[in-house]
Amino acid sequence: MNPPYLAVDAASAPPGKSSIPCLVCRSRKVRCDKTLPECRNCERLGVKCPRYNVDTQTISRSEINKSAEDIFKAAGVEKRRVGSCEECQHTATQSTTPYETSYAVPRGQGIGWDQRLYTETLPDDRTLRTELVETFFDRSHSLRCLGFLHRETFLHSLERESVVQDYGQPLLYAIHLHFDSIAAGHPVAAESQGVPGALWAERARREVLMDVASPSVNHIMAMVLLCDYGVRSDQNSMVFILVAFLYRVIRLHGLDSFNVHETLQDYEAARQREVETRLVWACYFIDLFTATGVEKNACWHGEPTLPLPILDRTHVTHYVQARHTLKSIDANGVHAALNDLDLSGILVLVVRLRRTTLRLIRTHAQDLDTPIWDPASPFLQNIQRLDEIYQNLPPRYQLTDAIIPILRERRILGGVFLLHFMLHAVASDLTRISLPGFNFPLAPIFNSATSHFRSHCQERCRHHARQTTNLVRQGLSIGRGAFDDIYAADAALEAAKIQIIYAATVNQSPEVIQETRDNLTNVLYFYDLFHKGKSGTSQYIRTVMPLCFLFGFRDVAEPYRRRGYADDNEAEVVGSADIDHLSRFAPFRRARSELKASSVQSPVSSSSRHTHPSPARQDSMTLPPLMVPPTTVPDTAQSQRRNTQMLPVLRPAYSSFVPPDPVAVDQNYYPVQPIHSQMMSMVSDTMEGQPTMDDYIRTAGDMAGYLTWDHMEIPASLNYANFFPTG
Repeated sequence: MNPPYLAVDAASAPPGKSSIPCLVCRSRKVRCDKTLPECRNCERLGVKCPRYNVDTQTISRSEINKSAEDIFKAAGVEKRRVGSCEECQHTATQSTTPYETSYAVPRGQGIGWDQRLYTETLPDDRTLRTELVETFFDRSHSLRCLGFLHRETFLHSLERESVVQDYGQPLLYAIHLHFDSIAAGHPVAAESQGVPGALWAERARREVLMDVASPSVNHIMAMVLLCDYGVRSDQNSMVFILVAFLYRVIRLHGLDSFNVHETLQDYEAARQREVETRLVWACYFIDLFTATGVEKNACWHGEPTLPLPILDRTHVTHYVQARHTLKSIDANGVHAALNDLDLSGILVLVVRLRRTTLRLIRTHAQDLDTPIWDPASPFLQNIQRLDEIYQNLPPRYQLTDAIIPILRERRILGGVFLLHFMLHAVASDLTRISLPGFNFPLAPIFNSATSHFRSHCQERCRHHARQTTNLVRQGLSIGRGAFDDIYAADAALEAAKIQIIYAATVNQSPEVIQETRDNLTNVLYFYDLFHKGKSGTSQYIRTVMPLCFLFGFRDVAEPYRRRGYADDNEAEVVGSADIDHLSRFAPFRRARSELKASSVQSPVSSSSRHTHPSPARQDSMTLPPLMVPPTTVPDTAQSQRRNTQMLPVLRPAYSSFVPPDPVAVDQNYYPVQPIHSQMMSMVSDTMEGQPTMDDYIRTAGDMAGYLTWDHMEIPASLNYANFFPTG
């Protein structure tokens, strides 16, 4: 059966053809190829084909032209009349070049999108507004548990023009802020105009705060979308404040509690309860993600007792059936629940593990009840829980060649990539403290661990860092949709740092060096690619570059240094203790930087200015006392073998997660070649003149003193050509 918008008459139309032309071709008075589902003329023009609606056959010529003008305007393309320009007609000569007021603007070069994203009110163009809303559902709905809005219900309300009555005006404005994919490739308006959509966001915030004494559930939805917009537009201070607002409103409405005896037979009541439940999990996710493991920055100190979101195509859950909660999963194991949970439910499990991991590595060794090598320790329990999710992840959420087209069709490709980025990042975040330079409070405990256990953790850490860069490589071969969530950039940065430190301080074999070099090349290309069209230089590239120069990967970073990326000379493995070891890309640290910058630009009083002098070099005597391993497990070869048998599998085979083959995205930019024996000899030759592994270990250790503090720069006296002068 053909969709209602297609007009196909088997008697008059060839197979795969429509029997009527599309509206755009009719307005231009050209022959339409009538190809299904959209005509190729519209594709060549760079406009969205309205397809073949039989209702358009009866409308007037003026209505046809008006509708076509709207379509061209929405695409940012100027509608050109057929034939020669007027000047050529008057001179009776053949047209050579388009007249300046009569030419088709190539797609991505128009003036349409940018100006309308800077207005104070939503654009009148209904086509544009519909596309903005559909962009949210196509690109952002599956990210960070934002699935509390039901697509079909909202679009139906939009079609009936009852959105304001059904959802409120703040939510209407907030949902139009997800235009990243539409604006991509289009010229950005002058910087003086500010952030695109900022006026819409400001209006939505203002209207919510006008009713701050009696906020509604619709206000919570709007604020969640504003938080997501704030993260993407780098307004982290606003997000940090709004998260606290969300928590208070949820507590005020009592949405975070669940009555197990509640039965909702009414369809509308059940739908609303499911919306509220998903909304709470979205707020929980945002809070944990923003806090980055620093407990004093979090609002949620407990856990919601609500059931986790499960697969339900109708967005209505009958509460008489059994539901999974965090408590029941802890008691019964995660494997029994994964098949029932939808993507947002699994993301909640992973973000909770992320919080536990980031809190654990900020714990001092003497505050632990059990050493980290004990099977009952939180350290190994976290690894075991991650393994359970890996090994039992439903096939529908795996990134295989057969599944990826289905994920794209279901509009959850970006969400599934986010899930995989988070899974690998959590594992590497936990085990990176086994490497030199990642001087979190728990890191000194590895001085008391067996060498075999430390080696296992280092291998595990590098394994997941490599998988993260493999995800980047795989995503580049798929397209921008794989990186809809900006967390991909943060995860890739941490993976690059881990691989650099590992290759310099743990294993300097030619194979490891060459693979690290290839992965760094891919990551820098990724950052460079997605920074195109933006002002300034990529902060991610500026962060990776000094580490490349410090630890023997100068050849990878040198092309970017020549392009002016090395002006800052910043180098950092982890943040300093006074900012809870947060990296400069953590939301809270970004928020503080924004606040400092705004205070300097428009100071209110002298108290609003804060200075943070660089601390002195941390003395090794100030480190917390090391935890002494049990005397029953001495550090001998025999005890190491016995201790290994007690450990969970630190690096499972992941039989269902075969790492994808390296994909060369564009060989003109960075050829990724296999490692041949000749190349291995070249790598060995270049390593002869490099500093020793001990030099690199000392350098990584010194980063706890002068490279981990806020905005600390490499001393200007340091020579890029020789970081380790003799004498």
